[in-house]
Amino acid sequence: MQGAYEDDVARTAPIPVLSWEPDVPRTEPPVVRDVRILCILVMVTYGGLVSMGGYEAITASSSGKDAGGGLAIMTIYGMCLAVAITLYIGLKNRNRVAWVAQSVISWVGVFGFPVGTLIHYSILSRWFKPEVKTWFDMAPPPIGTYPR
Repeated sequence: MQGAYEDDVARTAPIPVLSWEPDVPRTEPPVVRDVRILCILVMVTYGGLVSMGGYEAITASSSGKDAGGGLAIMTIYGMCLAVAITLYIGLKNRNRVAWVAQSVISWVGVFGFPVGTLIHYSILSRWFKPEVKTWFDMAPPPIGTYPR
């Protein structure tokens, strides 16, 4: 009798499914994935600008000119790169501060006409949905569970 029970358990046990199969719902909302991809593109861009500033500073100092412009470019875009890396890590770790930071960045980015408006409007139109807030553990608790 015990063998029949084990057969039933083995037959009804869930089969692990690979996450990249199209019929399996994602655990992460698509807008979060899109913002993380945008963060990667921004990090690559800022990394290129930091390298460009470094190249300018090196060539200016080797020719006896002032390297301040290159150092300023490196500093400004280096700080922007640090913010983008921090935002990416926060989004990946489901940090609430990253949700707020991305909201602010998108509201400011809406004024970056024309491309910034399209990108950030697309993000904002999906960013405040319940599934995104649930992903970041920001959804309100069910009714009746509030402390009295």
